[in-house]
Amino acid sequence: MHPGSVGWGAEVLLESAWRLISADDFRNPEAARNALRQIASWWEEACRSAGISEPMPDVPGWAETLQRVLREAPLREAVLSAVESFIRNSRATFDPFQLFERSPRALEVLGRLACGSPFLTQTLLADPQCLASLTLHGRTADTKDREQFIAEAEQCLRGATGRVGRLRELRRYQRRQLLRIGMCDAFGLMDLRFVTLQLSLLADAMVQCSLTLAAAECGVSAEQISVIALGKLGGEELNYSSDIDLVLICSEQTAQTQRLARLLVDGLTDNTPPGFLYRVDLRLRPWGEAGPLVSAPQAYADYLAQHAELWEKQAMLKARPIAGSAALGTGFL
Repeated sequence: MHPGSVGWGAEVLLESAWRLISADDFRNPEAARNALRQIASWWEEACRSAGISEPMPDVPGWAETLQRVLREAPLREAVLSAVESFIRNSRATFDPFQLFERSPRALEVLGRLACGSPFLTQTLLADPQCLASLTLHGRTADTKDREQFIAEAEQCLRGATGRVGRLRELRRYQRRQLLRIGMCDAFGLMDLRFVTLQLSLLADAMVQCSLTLAAAECGVSAEQISVIALGKLGGEELNYSSDIDLVLICSEQTAQTQRLARLLVDGLTDNTPPGFLYRVDLRLRPWGEAGPLVSAPQAYADYLAQHAELWEKQAMLKARPIAGSAALGTGFL
């Protein structure tokens, strides 16, 4: 139901909400009331834009949902702030109230994320259109393998031009997948094992796509190096904000492979809109930060045998190749 079909007045919304939500539910009742007043004002503007000028006493469905979500939320201020910010950020591109009417689940998702994950909340607020994609289209809870993530990401990159534009689209795809997985997590559609597996496979795919872009920039094959994951990513136990521990090996150390490695790392870590893909920890490579970005297998093996600390050797227990040459990585391990 479009908001214009009811024309509900802002003051009616405000008073109705306040009767159902006690001021005692908020640490700062005045701030909460101001937020509700702002939301009600935006609703009234949406009605006027739809050509409805006379308010009616009927309560719109989205308002009832918001009241319920606020009553049930353990962190009501966080939920109300997220809803207000979402409406503010989305009004220029689409009608958020129409989304809330068509899909009450949208407000429920906002509420769950606001209470459970500031990181995912900020990710969603930076890309409000993603909430419509998550709640209006089916198959949100589908699990995906690495190849499916890669294929979908490559599809998103087809319309982008230049390295910066392609990385921007890759980051946008990654954030939408993080939100999809987070939504499934919040509503119990995936258990913890599947959540961490999906996050890990998504990271595998993003590293492979970043390597492919870096190789295209260098004019070489991505198979020149192998990217090996350690730590949580190596064990397929990644969470939403984990660093990814990587080491890079190549069959032959050249200036070209070093440049390829540098472009890969920059593509993963550069903080440009809409943000970085991952924080990358390369300190487990031979000689840590003092060593080259990419090492030959024999040089790496010699380092492990002669110089590595016990914890560096233990880190290899979860090692697995995730991008580039699988044969090179598997042969080394």
